Amino acid sequence: MIINNNKEKKIIDYMLARGNEEFFLEVLDCCKPTGYKSLAARQAYYDYSDKNDIKSLIMVNKGCCWFADIRSEHYEWMKQLVVPELSDMFYILFREDIYKKFAADVGYQFRDVYHYHTMRLDKENFRPLLLTAEQQQHIIHPNYLDRMECRKLSLDDFNKIRFLQTNYLVEEVYGHGNSYPAEVEMKNLKRNLRNRIHYGLFVNGLAITKANVNGESPHLYQIGGVFTEPRVRGRHIAAHCLSMLLSECFKTKSSVSLYVKAENTSAIALYKHLGFRILFDTVMCYVN
Repeated sequence: MIINNNKEKKIIDYMLARGNEEFFLEVLDCCKPTGYKSLAARQAYYDYSDKNDIKSLIMVNKGCCWFADIRSEHYEWMKQLVVPELSDMFYILFREDIYKKFAADVGYQFRDVYHYHTMRLDKENFRPLLLTAEQQQHIIHPNYLDRMECRKLSLDDFNKIRFLQTNYLVEEVYGHGNSYPAEVEMKNLKRNLRNRIHYGLFVNGLAITKANVNGESPHLYQIGGVFTEPRVRGRHIAAHCLSMLLSECFKTKSSVSLYVKAENTSAIALYKHLGFRILFDTVMCYVN
């Protein structure tokens, strides 16, 4: 892989362009310690440029996570770079049109393939959806009074939230039947509780919904980890928790983005009610 320090500013400027910032947010998040002025350790790039103008870009993050933002006319260039490296990847993110061409052409058997809408919400379009006081008292059962609390989380909440996080990861990331690296992910949760914005919703002291910031770039927070216990879904609980998280995010940044599985129509409807709009479609392909 090639690193040319003289090009790093152009690479970062390309990633920061509107529409690209959402796609490369995980890469940009790792550049935050440099003030987004240079690439981070274990980052590399391949670029297709015309007269120093970047037309297509492949970023490699943490040595094994690939992000391929490719124009269709540069597909063959990308394929020659990507195919020999597939066995060493953890995942690769494509835009939808390039994935379709790659899947039909190469026919590689990925471990898991997830189709996502990438959605964005700007502060001026935010429409909070909060539970009424009456709704907060009857979340579990209409005949009993509940004590609901929705608040910002800290490391002290690790034991209260870890089961929700595990269920989220198994359902949304690793898939049922795939190996789940519990020790690694719980270390990640502790680190993120220290460094990221997390909100949890508790009923009678039990955590039933969570949402958090996954990463950030100069203009955006990326929202993720939105999960509600299956037995209480459909009661607008996630909307309340997410509204609280978004209100916190908009204190320091003007926009947020997220990925949502294309088949998750209920989540997409919720996000649209909050003011999100779909920007483009991506495909996450897990290799190992």
